[in-house]
Amino acid sequence: DDMADLQIFLRIMDQRSAEDSVCRSLSELFLRAGKLKNLLRLCLELEVRKSHSAAVILRGNNALSKIVMLAMDKERGSMHIERLLSEYLTTISQQDAEPTSEEITLSYAQKLCNVAIPECPTPYYEQVIGLLVTLVSKKFPGKETRITTGFLFLRVVCPRILSYRDHHNSKNTKKHLLSLSKVVKQMFLPATKDRLGADVNPIIHRSQDYVQRTIELMASNESKEMQPTNYINRNRIHDDDDDDD
Repeated sequence: DDMADLQIFLRIMDQRSAEDSVCRSLSELFLRAGKLKNLLRLCLELEVRKSHSAAVILRGNNALSKIVMLAMDKERGSMHIERLLSEYLTTISQQDAEPTSEEITLSYAQKLCNVAIPECPTPYYEQVIGLLVTLVSKKFPGKETRITTGFLFLRVVCPRILSYRDHHNSKNTKKHLLSLSKVVKQMFLPATKDRLGADVNPIIHRSQDYVQRTIELMASNESKEMQPTNYINRNRIHDDDDDDD
């Protein structure tokens, strides 16, 4: 049927590393038809199912990841991450004795954390996060939170910070942006070893709790809105290593 044909088409796109323009055209086609959520759901199911390690899910620049990131971009455009980075650098450059640069860094790291995982996300953003948590929990139990927060840090927040840093030649600016990225990383990935000091840990822990609670809420909302209809199980396409031939 149509869903089985779409699975085959997506797998071919993924195997052949489809161009950005092809992924964008397909995404826009489903958006205009009011079926983008169905496309995203299938892309995420295929991406998780083909991954032999949780750590590689949505990490590459394959077609499935591109389509998912195009949907995430609809939210990222309203995040104003660059504006926050500009405010951060201005505040840092003007700071005197109080607050300290470490306190300013923590404050803006929290702000970045809040805009990257909004309490009121767009439907597509919430769907991607909610489905990612659910699907990873089924295939790689216990790894769903870290994989999701890692995805958000590596694909949503960190590229913006690095891109902004590349447009500045000042060593001090690069240093401050590096410090900011390390604190944000701690908020998204609690197991990291980078620390500013013991006195900042409670603030980081509060942000870590916020990240986890908000992600769990997105997953809960997504499961309520769309009951699981596992397209892959219903119209199963055998992996190469499953074939008997």
